[in-house]
Amino acid sequence: MMMEHATEHATVTHVPEGVSAEMLKLAEVEEAHLPGIKAEICGTWVWVTGSTKPVKDSLKAMGFHWAPRKRAWYWHAGKYRRRHRTEFSMNEIRFMHGSTAWGDDDD
Repeated sequence: MMMEHATEHATVTHVPEGVSAEMLKLAEVEEAHLPGIKAEICGTWVWVTGSTKPVKDSLKAMGFHWAPRKRAWYWHAGKYRRRHRTEFSMNEIRFMHGSTAWGDDDD
């Protein structure tokens, strides 16, 4: 069954049911052909690491935000309310939620 899906920046039609907002955002990053980056889905978040400084304006335009302690860009669909004070490293986040990655492996 096909459906319409609205992301923060565009409405995408003809998306197969079961495709998540995170997969759509990962596809958006992939289609942008940003050199030197690694994008990954961890839980319901998309994280971008690597050589991001040259492409920071593109990431901002796609709705990503900078996480200075993790030195990574992140995107999350909808609103997020923090429920704890614990700071997790990227490796801890990957361990807790798993990771589906795309891009350079030089992280």
